[in-house]
Amino acid sequence: MKLFTLLGILFVTAFTPAPVAAQAIGSAWGPMKMSTDECLSRAEQLFKKFKLTRVEKIKATVYGDRRSVQIGLRCVPEHGLYYIFGGDKNRSDVEVLRLVDELKVAFQKAADD
Repeated sequence: MKLFTLLGILFVTAFTPAPVAAQAIGSAWGPMKMSTDECLSRAEQLFKKFKLTRVEKIKATVYGDRRSVQIGLRCVPEHGLYYIFGGDKNRSDVEVLRLVDELKVAFQKAADD
């Protein structure tokens, strides 16, 4: 009986995958008073200014990459806000949050103009 218990423990231990590091994520939102088209246009310009690559607009969201960080900015004019989100499986939360915060400050400045 002890042999089967020991074999069971060894089997579970041997075939359990190693823990995976959590993905770094960050998000922020802010108020806006502009149309979806104007919001998306400003988001695209901002992403290019921040040298994000693969900038792509899909419905009410603009997506872009910086190295391994993926960022999105969603325009929600019916609620008077925008939402920025990002994630990276290889970097720390601090780096992702810094980029999200920098984009928020720059977008809010453009939204206030």
